Amino acid sequence: MSDEGIKPNIASILNATVCIRHKNVGHDMRRAIMDNGLDIDHSVRNTAMLMFARCRRIDLARSLFDGFTFKDMVCCTSMIDTYAQADLPLEALHLFSRMRLQYLLPDPVILLAVIRACSILASLHHARTLQGRIIHCFMESQLVLDTAVLDLYIKCGSLAYARKVFDKMKGVSSPGAL
Repeated sequence: MSDEGIKPNIASILNATVCIRHKNVGHDMRRAIMDNGLDIDHSVRNTAMLMFARCRRIDLARSLFDGFTFKDMVCCTSMIDTYAQADLPLEALHLFSRMRLQYLLPDPVILLAVIRACSILASLHHARTLQGRIIHCFMESQLVLDTAVLDLYIKCGSLAYARKVFDKMKGVSSPGAL
């Protein structure tokens, strides 16, 4: 594309980064982003972070994350999900804790990324703590979060807690889901 004198724009970069899974191509994409001044766009940076996670270059994803002057919910979610994809659950949970200290209230999307990280650990302690955070943040049951927490408890080996979550779930019509 650039060999032909055509400059990439944000849309083309966003579309391309979701397809990249190899380090060499990821480096080429990073160069194209930097060379065209697209590294200041938040959506490009977030997408590039996830691209680097797929390329197993967590260092580059973290470098992009650290470059954000204001870390909003989207960039925190991207980095937490990056850590979870890279099987680095403790880093994901540490970042989630730091995010909470900055008074960013988690939304269901970031909580799903944190649940993914907790699933890797299969720690009942982390699962219980996270479920408490979810209950604290949401007055009403969130089916997608409840389902993920149920799955998390099963991965932790606690069918008793999984059953409690299942019994409180709204909108589940089949006990076969458990």
